[in-house]
Amino acid sequence: MESLILIPARGGSKGIPGKNLALLGGKPLIEHTIRAALDAGLPARICLTTDDERIREFGLTFPVEAPFLRPAELSQDGSGMIPVIQHALQWYKHNENFTPRFLILLQPTCPFRTAQNVREAYQMIIEENSHALISVNPVNEHPCEYVVQEGRGFSYVMDPPELPGRQNFPKVYFINGAIYMVASSFFLRQGTLFDKKALLYVMKQNESLDIDMPEQLDFANWFYEKTRKQKE
Repeated sequence: MESLILIPARGGSKGIPGKNLALLGGKPLIEHTIRAALDAGLPARICLTTDDERIREFGLTFPVEAPFLRPAELSQDGSGMIPVIQHALQWYKHNENFTPRFLILLQPTCPFRTAQNVREAYQMIIEENSHALISVNPVNEHPCEYVVQEGRGFSYVMDPPELPGRQNFPKVYFINGAIYMVASSFFLRQGTLFDKKALLYVMKQNESLDIDMPEQLDFANWFYEKTRKQKE
């Protein structure tokens, strides 16, 4: 059974106006995710869901699908991702009688996620016969070193182990939003992308950079140029 890679890219954005078409390394931000999806070579259709005709036209310069414009009510600042996914799955079911094996969500705000990351995550969920997978990366600052003020004292967010030293801290990861994979049957039944039984696909810090604010885009462009020159 084919899966469906969904790339959500609405036209509006508070942090960076026109974010999905903002340039990263001389290319629109969304292009990096489209290329990762294409180069992954998964048995999957690739769908761009957007409310913006300019984004749709740009996306269709690649061999991806954009068979609809997302309704305005699903393209607001407060619009959640779950209704966006439900809309796409319902469209394919009603118009093409297609229900994918897995729904794979790749958000354009994580442009350094690679095709290899996507392939490895897909192989992992297939081999483990799991219903859900999320991408994560190790945290820089550990919760065992975070405190919450309580009156004139404090409590730890996570109690440190009895043995001193960071090497004894439990492994903690951050859900970076780069890759979500979920069996369509589970998503349609539960209305969620994952539960606590989901697999964790661990990514490197430099693959997990997320772009939502102008300063993050500036840093991403600096990082892009630095890594490009290192490869030359």
